[in-house]
Amino acid sequence: MYVKGLAAELQKMGVENVVAAPALWKGNRGSRIEGVKRSEGEGGVRVWRFRCRESGGDLGEIYGEGDPVAAESFKQVLDEEKPDIVHFHAWSPAVSILLVREVKRRGIRIVQTYHTPTLSCPRGTLMRWGKVVCDGNLAERPCVPCAIQGKLFQKYRIPDAGSRMPSIGKSLKGSSLNPESKIRNSKGSKLSVLTSKLITMLRMPGLIRRRTEAVRELFRTADKIVALNQWTKQLLRVNGVEEGKVELITSNKE
Repeated sequence: MYVKGLAAELQKMGVENVVAAPALWKGNRGSRIEGVKRSEGEGGVRVWRFRCRESGGDLGEIYGEGDPVAAESFKQVLDEEKPDIVHFHAWSPAVSILLVREVKRRGIRIVQTYHTPTLSCPRGTLMRWGKVVCDGNLAERPCVPCAIQGKLFQKYRIPDAGSRMPSIGKSLKGSSLNPESKIRNSKGSKLSVLTSKLITMLRMPGLIRRRTEAVRELFRTADKIVALNQWTKQLLRVNGVEEGKVELITSNKE
C-alpha cells in the first residue's frame, strides 16, 4: 500500500513510476540464467518481475551479499528502463547489496526507505535479548549473541523425546530445551536435522557480521534514506548516517 500510494502521488507530480520485484521461477534452481517478465500494473505503472533463486541458496548469500541470480536479472531492468532514481523498499537475499552496487556503478541515485527493524536488526525486533529496547547501533551492540539467542528461543523448538521434529517457526512454549536428551533419543533423520541446525548456529557469528557489513554499506551508499518516524531517524544517526541524508516523513497527527 505504501508503494502504491507513493506511485500515485509521484504521478501527480509528473514522475514516471516503474515497479520491480523478485519472483520465483520454477525450473532454474541454483542457476545464473538471466530473466525478467514485464506487465502493466494498476494505473498504467509498468511492473517487472526479475528472477531470483527458487531455493534459498548458500547461507553466506542469504546473510551476506545476497542472491547473484536476482542481481543478474535486475541488471536487465536497469538496462531497459534507465531510471534516474532507484527507490528500494525491501532488504532481502533477492533485494540486496548486490543490487545497490549495480545501481551505484551506473551512477544512478539511490533512495532507501527504512520500513521496519528487519532492515538493520539481525533479530528483526530491535529488542535486545527480547526484553530491552535497542538503539540499533551496529558498531557497539552485541548483535551476534542477541541474534543467536533470538533464533534459538524464538524459532527453533527442540521437542521432547519421541515427538515430531517441528519446522522453523513453531513456538518454544511447551517444549524441552535439552538438546542432549533429544540427540540421545532421536532417530537418524531427526538427528541429521538437529545437527544441521546446530551447524548453522555455529556459523551464525560470521553470518551476522556479513549481514551487518552489508547494511552499513547500504547506509553509506544511499543518497537518501527515508525515515517514517523519529526512532528510525535516531537509529540512522547513531549509525553514522549524516543528517542531510535522512528524510523524515511524518503523519499529520505528529
